[in-house]
Amino acid sequence: HHAYKRVQRDIHMSSSPSEIGETERECFFDPPLGKQRNWRICQLLEATLLESVTGSSSALSTGTSASATEPTVPSAACGQPDDTPAPPSFTILELGCGEGAFIPYLQDVTCVGRVLAVDIDRDGVLLALRESEPLFVHYLQKRSRPLLLDFYTGSLLDADVRFAGADAAVCIEVIEHMHPKDLDRFVEVLFGRWRPRHAFISTPNSEYNEIFDMEAGKMRHWDHKFEFTREQFESWAAHICEIHRYQVRYDGVGESQKSRKRGVGFCTQIAVFHRLEVVSSAEESSLRSALSPPQEDRSSSTIHSGGKDPSFPYHLEGTVEMPCCEVSTPLLQRIFDEIHYIDAYLWRNYSDEIYDENCGITLCTLLARSRPLLKLLEELNPLTRDSASERLATLQTVLRQSPEMSAALRLSASADPCLLLSHPSLSDTDEEAEEWS
Repeated sequence: HHAYKRVQRDIHMSSSPSEIGETERECFFDPPLGKQRNWRICQLLEATLLESVTGSSSALSTGTSASATEPTVPSAACGQPDDTPAPPSFTILELGCGEGAFIPYLQDVTCVGRVLAVDIDRDGVLLALRESEPLFVHYLQKRSRPLLLDFYTGSLLDADVRFAGADAAVCIEVIEHMHPKDLDRFVEVLFGRWRPRHAFISTPNSEYNEIFDMEAGKMRHWDHKFEFTREQFESWAAHICEIHRYQVRYDGVGESQKSRKRGVGFCTQIAVFHRLEVVSSAEESSLRSALSPPQEDRSSSTIHSGGKDPSFPYHLEGTVEMPCCEVSTPLLQRIFDEIHYIDAYLWRNYSDEIYDENCGITLCTLLARSRPLLKLLEELNPLTRDSASERLATLQTVLRQSPEMSAALRLSASADPCLLLSHPSLSDTDEEAEEWS
């Protein structure tokens, strides 16, 4: 999933067979449609959460390139007294989690601190719980911030108060499995009772079925109760916004040259809802307390695991806590340490290849040769994940925070920013190595 999140590949379709089943239809897309869908929703989720913190739209949410202006380095990262609030840790609802296919994508989002996943199929929830257990690689590359995953069994038609007031709710390919009356009840629960700040809902676009040479009126899955056209989906979403005070925008995945030519839109259509109503601080505090119950309540079999109380209809199947590395060293100092380390390594092994005549190395080369440095910059400024210009601007801003690094900044012969640090002579290094051996 890391590859799908960081490398966007061209989507193409092969010639369609006359008879198309669920498995064959998935093979039309590269990467498979399910992975494209999860990847895109995770992109939209990250961009939306980032926008709620910074107050500015990111490249993913606006479709424009990220700004190359120098970002502001947080004072806590600069080693100053940590008297500023810590970056928020967001709570995400996954509604209809199934066997947990979307959970790995959430595990890779640094700003997500808690996930509440629910599905009516207990076997699927138990499988998702097992599949979400930390792997060996999660202990080698620990998260910089805690992440708690709670898995519940329950119906989306029941309003469990523990799900109220979340930062975002994700509902992927679920609503088409509901009867119309149940869908109306689900909308009331999600937007009327839980009222997340953001909601991401995906569903098939029935207009796209003609690309699969499907008969008119035939649905993609035997359990689908309906499939929206684009007009029906937008009308449904607009009705929600009118009643519950949300605004909506649309996205999608699964487009091909053939579908663009016929004008049928995306294979999967996505609605991104944003809450308009301003919740008072008292109400927000009440919702937060419901999402973060006291420790003694969390261990209670009645409250935490579900019981006869109608306010807590969901049954908790289990909790997964991802490995987390609590680092006391300021973020900026960790970046400086990594720069010194990678510079010394490259000088010792590749001085003739990548250093100029003044023994300087370009910042682009440093970024290309150190994945840990990219992760540290991403922790400082999430926009650096998808923008090379943002990475370079952030690194230059960081370097200017240190007198030593700032004095070492130069422009190379090609006018690229480079770093000129002091290095031991290679002959001294060779003598030390020979003496050691």
